[in-house]
Amino acid sequence: MNYKILDKHGLVFIFPLVLLSCTTSSQIHMPDGKKGYSIKCNGNANNWANCYEEASKVCGSKGYKVVSKNGESLQQNGFMAKRSLFVQCKS
Repeated sequence: MNYKILDKHGLVFIFPLVLLSCTTSSQIHMPDGKKGYSIKCNGNANNWANCYEEASKVCGSKGYKVVSKNGESLQQNGFMAKRSLFVQCKS
């Protein structure tokens, strides 16, 4: 599904819904008080492998432990997958 948007000059920009997908991570404090990361890899262009790849990037060679993993599919303006991974880096 593509969306066409006209700018003020009449130019057409086409945004494939798939390109709206991205993987993000943010540092958080886990319930036990330790530092962790919340990793979001939402969208149809992402999958769980993208989440794990991001966890490897933020934790580096130390590795990581998965604390929680959640995923769901939403029917909102078409199909949209939501995935979140919570990890702690190993010491």
